[in-house]
Amino acid sequence: MFGSALDQAIDSMVNMGFPKNYVIQALHAAYHNPDKALDYLFNVFQSDFLILFNFFFKGIPDLYMMEQELNTNLNESIKMI
Repeated sequence: MFGSALDQAIDSMVNMGFPKNYVIQALHAAYHNPDKALDYLFNVFQSDFLILFNFFFKGIPDLYMMEQELNTNLNESIKMI
């Protein structure tokens, strides 16, 4: 998927509420397959949401550890695809 079809897929996923940088990374990792990219986004985005929920409602964790956990989740999810 390239060109206007790719732009349309990006806009569609952004309109679902995903950050554009996540959408672009997911499409890249999924070799421009929107279905696989959405699967990736739902799995990774959910992990990030839980980390942020814990940050705001259960106290402030060490920010370095939070960043490391986000990067680990992202890398593991990319490897699964």
